Amino acid sequence: MFDLVQPGKELFHLMSQDSFCAMGGGAPLVHDGVVVGGLGISGGTVAQDIGILEAALQPRRHELQKSL
Repeated sequence: MFDLVQPGKELFHLMSQDSFCAMGGGAPLVHDGVVVGGLGISGGTVAQDIGILEAALQPRRHELQKSL
């Protein structure tokens, strides 16, 4: 995994963040501008994990849009 956080690699941008560890496939859950949790997917490639994460968030995004 550490090779992905090296300069020029897919996750290098995470190394400049004090509050994050170097893993792809995660996102904060925000409600009314406040972080209320997080969701992390791990087990595949970074692209696979992000694809699953995006699919998991889609129903919630749709639900939020309906409530606005």
